[in-house]
Amino acid sequence: MSRDPNAAIVSIGAVEFDTETQEIGERFYAVIDLASSAEAGGTIDASTVLWWMRQGDVARAEFSNVVKIADAFLQFSDWAGKRGCPEQVRIWGNGAAFDNVILETG
Repeated sequence: MSRDPNAAIVSIGAVEFDTETQEIGERFYAVIDLASSAEAGGTIDASTVLWWMRQGDVARAEFSNVVKIADAFLQFSDWAGKRGCPEQVRIWGNGAAFDNVILETG
């Protein structure tokens, strides 16, 4: 909900894929309670919130069935840990300086 490295996050989505075969595997998706993300130190930027408010009903409907941020990170860590040994798992995101930094900071 911000463009800062410590942005409050409202979802974590991931997909397993093999870089050699280009096959897509298991998927992970968690919608995070914004209040719990902010309470954990995540920042909220008004322009980002306004951008989300202008999105369609489908995008806004994604913010139901939320989990606390701590639970989302535990679920994601568990999911990622089952993808192989740590040396084989690579995290890719929307730019090494954006999604990956926010996920690491969270």
